[in-house]
Formats: sequence, structure tokens, C-alpha cells
Amino acid sequence: MQRVAIIGGGISGLSAGYYLKKLNPLISVDMFEGNKIGGWIQTTQKDGFVMENGPRSFRHSSKIIPLLDIINDVGIVDKVLCADTQSSQAQIRTKGQFIDLMPSGRMKMLKVLWSFPIYRRMILSNIFRKPKSEEVAGPDYDLSLKDFIENFFYFSKEEDKDFIINTLIDSFAQGIYSGDISKLSSRFCYPFSEIFKKKLKLQNDTKNSVNNIKSISEQVLKLLEQAKVKNSNCMNFIGGMAVLPNAIHNHLISQKNFKLISESVQSIELKNNKPLLNTESGSYEYDHVISTVPAKSLKKIIGDTIPEIGQICDKIPHNSLKNISLGFDNINIKGVGYLIPSKEQKFISGVLFDSCSFTYLRKTVTLMGHLTSPTDKMTKDFINVVECVEALPQYHVKHHLLVEEVKKLSPSWLSVSGQSFYLSGIPNCVIRSQDLISKLYHDKVLKNP
Repeated sequence: MQRVAIIGGGISGLSAGYYLKKLNPLISVDMFEGNKIGGWIQTTQKDGFVMENGPRSFRHSSKIIPLLDIINDVGIVDKVLCADTQSSQAQIRTKGQFIDLMPSGRMKMLKVLWSFPIYRRMILSNIFRKPKSEEVAGPDYDLSLKDFIENFFYFSKEEDKDFIINTLIDSFAQGIYSGDISKLSSRFCYPFSEIFKKKLKLQNDTKNSVNNIKSISEQVLKLLEQAKVKNSNCMNFIGGMAVLPNAIHNHLISQKNFKLISESVQSIELKNNKPLLNTESGSYEYDHVISTVPAKSLKKIIGDTIPEIGQICDKIPHNSLKNISLGFDNINIKGVGYLIPSKEQKFISGVLFDSCSFTYLRKTVTLMGHLTSPTDKMTKDFINVVECVEALPQYHVKHHLLVEEVKKLSPSWLSVSGQSFYLSGIPNCVIRSQDLISKLYHDKVLKNP
């Protein structure tokens, strides 16, 4: 019987375990997690309030089917909630005023052309023109988000260019990556990557597993129809996002030959050409290892055995985030919340109204901001204060080449996954795990039953 180790119990590790057991129920799988199951998916319930410490929802898009299949299979499809708001309803707070980020509802393109003069000018300025840049886009080619917009789009006014880049694009990137648009990769960072590849006529670097789905269960179809009727594009659970990793974990521990080892892996060495995982209490031998931990943790584990991978891990920075959640008996708020461009930020980068999106919640407002260092501590007088140290990987220009290099350097017994290397976001993590496990079985690295 083959033995597989999964390092990390976040959504990437949990979904990898799910697919390992789904494709071969007889395979032996051990998961190592020295902290909490779920990774950064953590929900706090206090005084009747439900507050998210990490991802607040998952987006309803074409990528969602594999995730919904798991949700249905582990028995929590009836706990899924479709939001009463759309992410496009988020606003930007700039120069003391609130402005709409994008129109919401149906016929968005017509609304853009009719109601948003600055977008209308940009669309009309670019629709009949060839790209400003004529550079050849080879496999190494990449640009920062800022450089991409500047080099490939026309602007009829300088103030339009400044608004689109330094207010709109910057705020959008802050909301997703909390990063610097002069460093973030336009080739890698979704959804900008879709525009980048279309402009440069590039093929997608990875296949989309959604295209391989042959059938959808009746329960999932009902959920999709519910989201369509509500015109909702994000979802959560009754009880918060932690319902998801907890349900997958409970599903896995009910499977034969699956074990959760509540320890962190300290190092990996080779013994008789097989990986030996060392923890504080002992050593464990496996046929294959799947790492889903952050780059910094992977370097500590693998650095002595494969130092070249450790050196690549050093090139992937992570930003830290702070969340302060406030609870109210009653407050007059609506919409998703608002983002603040980095040029105008002091301590807060965005404000979120989760209780407007999911109306069963008690009224909450969450403030987000950069945590500049682990010593940047905050008062505990609020309902919920969370410091997410090095939680957000920064996909800088040419990040995709670092990923390719890790693939080349990884021996046959090692697969590297997780959001430090691949796209963050719960549906993306699930798709990555599905692709990875399918390939391991297809390439006969792992044996089918």
C-alpha cells in the first residue's frame, strides 16, 4: 500500500486529501498540521456575533463547481448561503468621498457606458486601437500591474490615467492581494491575468479543471440556480467559513487509512531513496509527499535536503494583515463596504460590511489594514482583533517562473502546492489540488486501486 504525506491542513491540504481518497480509497494518507485545521480560514463566534479572521466568502464563478461538489459530498450544501450583495457593489473612499467601484446587477456593460464617463472614455479610447506596446510576449514575459496598464492602454486624459491606475486598479489590488501594483504580476494575478493573456494572445498556463466536469449533482444545480435568482456572486456558510474545513476534515477522518497527525514537520531527509518526515515526537516514512505550507515554512522543512527550493522560497514575500471587527446592536449601513487607495491609507486599507452580505448575522463592521511588523500590536478592547502575520503571498513580476523552477527541482517523491506558489482563493486552491492529484494518478506516480 502506498503511503502519502500531506504537509499542511489548510484548504489546499484538505482538498488534496479529499481527492487522494476519492480516487483511491485504499491509499494511506497522513496529514501533518501543528496548528489549526483550515489554515487562514478561521471563524470567531463571540457574544452572538460571527466574524471571519481570514477569507470572508468564496466567489461564485465558473471555477466554483469542484468546490461545490466537495461541499455537497461532505454534507454541508444545506448550510451554504448566497450573499444579498455583489462584490461589484464595493466602493472606493478617495479624497473624502465615496465612489462606486463598478455598477451592479444586469447589463453591466451598458451601465458602464451610460453612468461612468471615465470608464466610457477608456473603453472608447482602446476599443479600435492596437496595443500601445509591440513587445513580443515569450514565456518569460511579464509586467507589473501598473506597467501593463500604462503600456497597453490609451487614456484620453492624464487625470483618467491617474484615476484608473492609482485609484481604481490600486484599490482593487488592495482588496485582493494587499500588495503594490508596481510589483504585482499582471501575468499571474487574477483577474488581471485574464486581460493580460488576452491582450498578448497567450494561452493559459494551466488547464481549467471545470472544463472536465461531466455531471453536476441536483443539489449543486439547485444552489447555482438560487445564486442566479438572487444575482449573487459570493457565498458563505451558516456558522461562518470555518464550517468548510471542519466538514472536509470530519469527512477525511471517517475514511479508512487516513490519519491527522497534530504536529508540524520539522525536516525531511531521504532514507533508502524515500522521504522521511521528522517531527518533534518521531519520524515517518512515505512514498510521496505533498507540501501545501507557506514558502517560508517549506524552506525550513526542505532547505537542507533541497537547498535550491529553499532559495526560491526566499523570493516569495508575504504581507501581514490586521482585522478589527466591531459589533453593533443597530447600525445603518448597506452594500459590501469600501476600499482605500494605498496613497491615501494611514492605518486602514478597507472596511467591510459582512452583515449586509449575509443578513442573518448580527450587525458587524470589519476594519482591515497592513500589519507592518509582528510587533505592531493592537488593543484588545474591540470585539475581535486578529493579526494575520505573513498571510498574503505577493505574486511579484515573473512569479510564474519561480513556480516552474520549483517544479523542475522537485524530485519524483515531492509535489509542492499551496497559495504561496499558486493562486490564492478557495476555489483556486481546490482546482489546484484536483489537477495535482489527477496528474499524480495519471502519471502513475500514485497507483490506482
